[in-house]
Amino acid sequence: MRRLRNIGRLVTGPATGVIERAAVICDGERIAWCGKLGDEPRELMESVTEDHDCANGLVTAGLVDAHTHPVYAGDRTREVAMRSAGASYEEVAKAGGGIKATVKATREEPVSALEQATKRRLRTWLAGGATTVEAKTGYHLHREGELEATRMLARLSKRKDLPRIEVTFLAAHALPPDRWARTGTYAKQVAEWCTDAYTAGARFCDVFCDRGYFSVPQSRAILKAGLKAKLIPRIHADELDRTGGARLAAELHAVSADHLLRANRGDAIALARAGVVATLAPGTALSIGKL
Repeated sequence: MRRLRNIGRLVTGPATGVIERAAVICDGERIAWCGKLGDEPRELMESVTEDHDCANGLVTAGLVDAHTHPVYAGDRTREVAMRSAGASYEEVAKAGGGIKATVKATREEPVSALEQATKRRLRTWLAGGATTVEAKTGYHLHREGELEATRMLARLSKRKDLPRIEVTFLAAHALPPDRWARTGTYAKQVAEWCTDAYTAGARFCDVFCDRGYFSVPQSRAILKAGLKAKLIPRIHADELDRTGGARLAAELHAVSADHLLRANRGDAIALARAGVVATLAPGTALSIGKL
């Protein structure tokens, strides 16, 4: 067994709350006991073979990051200045920034380099306490790239030195930057790729349902195709405008509706009744001046 001692604060469930000057005894992957340092059961202490000094640090359950986009290349720091000067999300995108800028850089990056960069990000998040990460594709916006990103995340999910990874297929992140691309046509193509995404290792299907991106009917068609392919729906909803994404999430009993900056009280009630988790992203809201 293994003991963690000299814990400054141990965050437990709501019944016990926070225990100061605590200890934990682990039996393999299972917590055998936790409580005040010095109160450890003698019969368990006799089996302890490893003792770790936590140096008065905080010990908490592993953190869950429920909305991430780890598979990308490029750098968008120049957009910080644009947003600081008052540029909107759409204005940044029209100037060649935003999602499309990352798509261009990601498409140009070799798969091996992209996988190494993704691995480094995930390892950093684990070091910061995130033991489970929902990880989306969405920066290739063509069939082979999106499926390769799905397979990459599925491969990384098998590693023991990274967080647990829940893979989300987000080919409907935006309209591809290609000259020939049309939103309606692309939405139909994404719907057709859902079965292959499930085979590649995705568990969820996501859509950016918002003004200037995918409409409610287009999003519904993609997510229903995902359901048919055994992909669980989730949705980027009502971030830029209240277009009905939250209500669509409730209709389809999605596992989550994310962003929701423009959702109203009625939307919140509909989500709650349907059992949909409202996932907020305050960092994004702050960066676009909505917080």
